[in-house]
Parts: sequence; C-alpha cells; structure tokens
Amino acid sequence: MIQRRFFDGVYGGCEEALDTARAYRDAVLDVFPPCTNREKAAKKQARNTSGTPGVYRVLRWGKTPSWQATLTSRHGLQRAWFDVANYGEDGARARAVAQREIWWKEAEITFLLQDGPSKEAAETAFGDLLEDPDLMDEAALATAMRVGEERLAEINARFDALRPLWLTLRLALRKTGSGGGQRLVLVVSNGSQDTRLTATFAINPQTRPLQAALSLARDKALELMDRLFPPGSSDWFSDAFGTSFDEGAFDCGNGLSIRVRIPGTPPMTE
Repeated sequence: MIQRRFFDGVYGGCEEALDTARAYRDAVLDVFPPCTNREKAAKKQARNTSGTPGVYRVLRWGKTPSWQATLTSRHGLQRAWFDVANYGEDGARARAVAQREIWWKEAEITFLLQDGPSKEAAETAFGDLLEDPDLMDEAALATAMRVGEERLAEINARFDALRPLWLTLRLALRKTGSGGGQRLVLVVSNGSQDTRLTATFAINPQTRPLQAALSLARDKALELMDRLFPPGSSDWFSDAFGTSFDEGAFDCGNGLSIRVRIPGTPPMTE
C-alpha cells in the first residue's frame, strides 16, 4: 500500500492540500496499477490453515464440522458449507476449494478503489489489466515492480522538494529550580517530526542579563535555521523578526511564538 499525507496546515489550506494529494495520486497511478479484487481474494490470510485463500474448516452452527468457502465481491459475502459428515474430510475440503475457485473466476474484476476520479484514472491507465489479469507473467511483473519502486522514489523526492517549509519557533522564559533562577528555552522546527531542535540559555543578573540571553537565543535560532532551511532563510528571518528578541519587545509572560512559511517554498500547483 502506498500512502502519503498532505496536511492542510502545511500546504496553506484544504484546497491546496487536496490539489497536491491529487497530483501525487495521479503520479503514482502512472507507475503502479491499484490492487484488484481478484488479487486481494488470492491472498491467504494469516489465520488460514487450509492452504487455499477463502477456505476454512469451521464448526457450522457451533457443532457441525464443515469446510467453508467464502468470497467477498461487489454483491456482498458469498459463503457455502460442505459438511464432513456428508463428504468426508478430504471430500468436503475439495468441494469448498472448487466452489471458491468458481466464484473467484466468475467475479467481475475491478480495482479496489472507491467510485470517483481515482478509479476512473486507474481504469484509463490500466484498463487492459481488468480485461486480461494474466497479462504479465511473474518475471515481467517482478521487473515492473522493481522499476516502479525506483520511479516511486523519484516521485517522493520530487514531492519532498515541492513541500512548503514552515518555520515554527518558540522562545519561553522558564524558572530554574526553587532558587528563583531563570532560563530561556528555544525550540526551532521545520514541521517534520524528527527535526525539532532545542537550546537553553541560563539568565544571571550579573553575568548574563535577559538581553544578553535573548541575543544568544537569536543567534542560535539563526544557526539552527541554517541547518533546517534553504540558504538565505536565516537572513530573511533576521530582517523580519530580529527585533522580536529585543528585551523591550519580548513578552516574559507569554514568550515568543512564530509560525510562518519560509519564502520561496510555495505549495505545488501543477
């Protein structure tokens, strides 16, 4: 399964995120056909012990040993039971396997997608697979999957590069222990879960008053931005928000909180 999330807050709104998600969907559908109902029906579940997908040994009505054939199609769940008492163990199982095979071959082949643009795009690109599900042999399918994985990596890299970058910066004044000491705690992030950088600056009335600590925090914030964002981002931030680190502008009670899109990283519009 291939999935990727496009958050409203990252892409500037619901419509922008939806447009980018659709573009990603279309790019992936150019490479990979969606799974069909026949492919899903051919996969054996972990609890299956019969060796045949959709065939299970059960106690019918909680007391009658039987072999059961099942298949879920667009028409709902199909089930049939073959009692061991009537056909014997092997005979009941063989009949369940045969019944399931009949249903499997008779089922209309469809892509496992909800009706709508995604399904229409898949049917346009890979409709021949619905008409002839055995179009590719195993060797050809393996080659296609390998090439597809390489192209998927390229698609992901392209969408990574087009992802808008957001700066989240928080600077808060915190107490240190019970002695009345204080410190500034700086957090800088680009919105990714694994890129949250922090720094702490102790405040001392004699050696490092608040303004000195704020200046250090500003310099550290610019340094962290150089690590997280494209060149020039820290210069832009210094011009736009540098005075926020002045003692006269800093709110000691609420601290400083900034969330802003980095210029030059617009949402994808193609």
